[in-house]
Amino acid sequence: PRSGRGEVSYPAHLVHVEGRLLVSVRGSDVLAEFTVSDDGSSVEYVGSIPAGGSTPRHFAVVRGGSSLAHGTRGSEEPDWIVTAAQGSGEVTCLPWGADDSTLPISHLGIAYPTCVLHIE
Repeated sequence: PRSGRGEVSYPAHLVHVEGRLLVSVRGSDVLAEFTVSDDGSSVEYVGSIPAGGSTPRHFAVVRGGSSLAHGTRGSEEPDWIVTAAQGSGEVTCLPWGADDSTLPISHLGIAYPTCVLHIE
């Protein structure tokens, strides 16, 4: 697929969280968000979230307390998306679910990050 800038975009990583599917898309440097049907047979595009850096290779969702499935998204502490932005050499942290703001809260410079692992 081509990005809005006419470049080829490549999906890199998928995460399913309570009826939502996030896909990192290299080239357009976004996380594409989809809703997943209850039976899992279809998805519907919701929108794109800026990844906070270029070439989002991998990401992890760190749960903060909100429940997307029960309609309380945004009512409690947000979930966080931690992204390995390989092209810009950084790991970014984005709030997800508190409101419509997805500006990076934190950047950590790391040469060629390729993976983010969340350990509970």
